[in-house]
Amino acid sequence: MKVTYTLRQFNASDALRELIDSKIEKHLGQYLPEDADVKVTLEMEKAWAIFDLMVQYKGETFKASEKATDIYPVLDTVIEKVERQCARHREILVDKRHR
Repeated sequence: MKVTYTLRQFNASDALRELIDSKIEKHLGQYLPEDADVKVTLEMEKAWAIFDLMVQYKGETFKASEKATDIYPVLDTVIEKVERQCARHREILVDKRHR
């Protein structure tokens, strides 16, 4: 998967980027092929850290966003939201094929 980062008033370390990449690959790798576009937006707004995740593949868009004071607990929540969307979409496609 091709992961693109957008940082707005946020300093992301290499360790944070590697953590996000590994979590995305672990959770979304089973649903999406290598040519899917993943856009990660990290933003600081006053005391809030905002994490947006958008996945685009074959005309479908899956996205989630979360805001908290610390970015690390939010990572799992947002990635799980997108994972549920991908799983639901896959169920719909498989169900259509079996009819």
